[in-house]
Amino acid sequence: MRIINTNLNDVDRNNLDIEKIKIGEKIIESVTPLLEDSYSEKSDRTKRMIKEVNQTKQKVTENKDVIRKLMKKYEREKKIGRILSEISKIISSGSVRGHMKNELIILLKTLDKITDSKLESHLSQLQRSVRKRFA
Repeated sequence: MRIINTNLNDVDRNNLDIEKIKIGEKIIESVTPLLEDSYSEKSDRTKRMIKEVNQTKQKVTENKDVIRKLMKKYEREKKIGRILSEISKIISSGSVRGHMKNELIILLKTLDKITDSKLESHLSQLQRSVRKRFA
């Protein structure tokens, strides 16, 4: 006798376990390629995403370094601007004479070449000098 709905042959009770195993193997054989394709697609997509994340991290690191350099340069330029402002105040007061004139000339000539710590010390020295003049 045949089962009409599935077109499968009837099986004896004795061979039932063997038939179940055969049907399971057929199902696994038909589903395995689908799962392997799905797995390989997902694996490829995951690898691409990991690669994109690594590239993005690298770009962020590079941009971070660029920003740090620009901030350092900005701070230096800001100090130089403040020094020039203090020199302007001293010159506008008309109190640049003798030794101070020579110091300011040397400072202006070497302003771009001196270190940040020297810039800071010159700035504080000029600010003290301005405070003395206008106090």
